[in-house]
Formats: sequence, C-alpha cells, structure tokens
Amino acid sequence: MSLRKRIEPKSPFNKSTWNQTSPENPSHLVDENTDFALRPITYENLDQAVFNEFNKRFAIKGKDLPLIQLDTEVASTIFQNHEQINNYKKYINLPYFTVWRSKTSPMYRVSPSYKPVIYAVPKMKAQGLVYEEWITPPPQMQNLTYVFKFLTNYRSTTNEHEEQMMRYFKNKRNVILLDNERFEISPASSDTLGTLETIEREGVESQTLYVLTYELNLLCYIRKLEDIQKRERPNRIAMSFKEKGGPTIDVLEVKIDRQTETI
Repeated sequence: MSLRKRIEPKSPFNKSTWNQTSPENPSHLVDENTDFALRPITYENLDQAVFNEFNKRFAIKGKDLPLIQLDTEVASTIFQNHEQINNYKKYINLPYFTVWRSKTSPMYRVSPSYKPVIYAVPKMKAQGLVYEEWITPPPQMQNLTYVFKFLTNYRSTTNEHEEQMMRYFKNKRNVILLDNERFEISPASSDTLGTLETIEREGVESQTLYVLTYELNLLCYIRKLEDIQKRERPNRIAMSFKEKGGPTIDVLEVKIDRQTETI
C-alpha cells in the first residue's frame, strides 16, 4: 500500500519541513492511483524481499552472483540455481552465496491499552462523500537476523565480494522495499561487517576454502490480514430536536454537512 503524495497548504505561515529532498528523490515517487488497501506482511514476504534485494546484486569476475536460500527444498536447489550447476559432475560450482534466517527478536512493547491504529481516506461515491476507515492493531517491531555466507577458493574473489558489500553498507544501513513499505537492514554489529575464516580441506587436489560470514538485522513488523478491519463513515450528520410547547410537539430536523478539505 502506498499513500497519496502530500501537498502542503499554500500559506505564508506554513513552516513545515517534512520533506526537504529534491523532486527526483524516490520518496516523492508514490502511486497516485492507489486503492489504499492494507495488505498482509508475513515472514515469507520479508524473506522474499531480502532475497530479491541481494540476489544477483553483486558480480564476481563480471558474472552476477545468485543467492541460494538454505531453507528451501534440497530437490529444488538445482532448478533455482541452474546457472551454477556443473552438468558433468552434478553439483553447484563455487563461489556460493547463501542466506539463512537464524533469529527473530521483538523490539518494542505494544501499549497495554491496545488502542487500534485508524486512518481515514475520503472517497466520493454515489451517495456523496464518505470516509473509508481502516482499523488495525498497532504493529510490533521485530528484528529478523539473516546470516549470509560467501564461499570461494580464491582470496582475490573474497576481497572483491567484501568491497561490494562494504559499498552497499557505506552508510552502515540500507533500505529494503516491500509493498512500498520501507524496512531498514544493517549489520548486527556496528563495528564488524563480516568475518573471514579459512578451511583447509584434505587431499592433494583440495584447495583452501575461504568463508565470509555476514550477520544482518532487518528492522520490520508483521501485519496479518485477519486483524485488519474496514468500515465506512458517512459525511452527513442528522440531528432531531423535539420541542413541546402545548398540545402539539414541534419536531425540528437539522442536517449538518461536515466541511472537508482535500489536502
């Protein structure tokens, strides 16, 4: 769901600085024809967003580096990473770049009063202007920990991958988009981006294996579809006043139209 572009009222007293970015900044590029419908956000959606962000984002020796999901079925790994399959030996060629979600941690507590979050959208319909209200429980922020591993036989390839990962986190954090929601991803440690270990394999033809490990945290929240409610609130208020002044009762009906302003 994306929200409508906000336009500040033209007033000399308006000193709002809510967005001082240039007009070409992605924060201004929103969907003007959105239906405003809240959509669910699940762990599967977040895992897919992380996969899409890093899959073939880096290149090793001029070739895009696919990302291997370790939580998928083993039989499907060959079909998902067919570009790396050695057809003669029937295994995946090095280098490997794998991902695994290892931990889920709640961040902040939700208010004990459990007050729902409500936002209203004005809609013009046949009966007039109505307000569509979306009601949902307050989101609980979570921290999802992902472990990335890069495996190769060459130290030069290791350095090449480290340089690209360091460039990606040049501000020590980045943004992942999911259904126009912006979630922050950053290294688990502010002092360490990745750790390197070497594995000496036995045998005459066995080469040294370099293993780079990155531990990243995704700050996000979960939104369930069954917790979202929608209702329409009419824009017209009708009130009746009864006044008794003798044998008859005079009824005065007053209808008030709520004045609205589209921003």
